[in-house]
Amino acid sequence: MAKLTFWGASQQVTGSMFMLEADNGFTILVDCGIDVERKRAAMEGPVPPLFEFDPSSVNAVLLTHAHIDHSGSLPNLVKRGFTGEIFCTTSTYDLTQFLLLDSAALNRKKAAAWGPGGKNDRRKRGPQGQKPSDLADLYSDVDVDLALDNFRTVQFNRPFLLAEGIEIVFNRAGHLLGAANILVKLTENGETKTICFSGDVGRPNYPLLEDPIPAQQVD
Repeated sequence: MAKLTFWGASQQVTGSMFMLEADNGFTILVDCGIDVERKRAAMEGPVPPLFEFDPSSVNAVLLTHAHIDHSGSLPNLVKRGFTGEIFCTTSTYDLTQFLLLDSAALNRKKAAAWGPGGKNDRRKRGPQGQKPSDLADLYSDVDVDLALDNFRTVQFNRPFLLAEGIEIVFNRAGHLLGAANILVKLTENGETKTICFSGDVGRPNYPLLEDPIPAQQVD
């Protein structure tokens, strides 16, 4: 039986990250977002590892949309060993490029501020005067470019076979340009189950965006 693990956005809003492991070992990560609460906790002391799994064990990533709490940790996933493909819609790919490069620019400023001669003094540090413990998680423009090389774009409402027994379809979510809910149809031992990863839910009659397509009944 497939296993589903919530690695982020569980009992909180940000850090969207869900892992689906099929019986045959094929592993999918749905979203890989920055956890804002973890970044805040970094000033207080040690925080959990950025990934509590081996990124090299992930075979593919499905990205619901570009917002940084869904996409912002993708460069770190690649830096730490992920070599698979990242699937998303064309508009999501276009927007994610801008957002990840902007995130890298902010990382560069943060690293400089906490580096030798940086503007941050002890008054801006944690309770014991320490630097934030998430500085090692900062990534650069080069890391973003390497992650973008792994992206593959897909069309809305076009099912495709991701791996044996795993069919995927991206449906319009109406939350942001390119945003999707993702339907995974998983067939194991002659039985098919469907799982929907909603991403962020949009609404109808929103100017500039097409209406979301309601998700079908799933398991």
